Amino acid sequence: MFFFALFGVRPRLKDAESPERVVVPCPVCLGERNFERKQARTWFELFFVPIFPIGAVRDLFTCVTCGVGLEPEIVRSRAAPRVPPSVDEESATIHCLHCGAAMRRPRQPGWRTLRCDACGGSFEARV
Repeated sequence: MFFFALFGVRPRLKDAESPERVVVPCPVCLGERNFERKQARTWFELFFVPIFPIGAVRDLFTCVTCGVGLEPEIVRSRAAPRVPPSVDEESATIHCLHCGAAMRRPRQPGWRTLRCDACGGSFEARV
């Protein structure tokens, strides 16, 4: 007799007890998106049915558009207060998504890939 069992582990998400929503740049959508706080817990599954939990409950922020999950530290660092664009019409102040350093860049329509002067990281931004 042949027995075939399907088993594995998968995180399951549920809404957090205290809801929180932030707007930060999404690494998948490449734009400013809403992220909601969720609670994730990994479960052992047999035939795609959760049997018992593995590990602790952890917080996670998920993009409401594409569903990508980010750790709270990453989301909070990207949601740091931004300095509003300067009054100068020819250039704008942009803040690096990696280190938060301020950069002056000439205004151009559309999305561009920018490289940070301080940390060398690159990211997409509209200037």
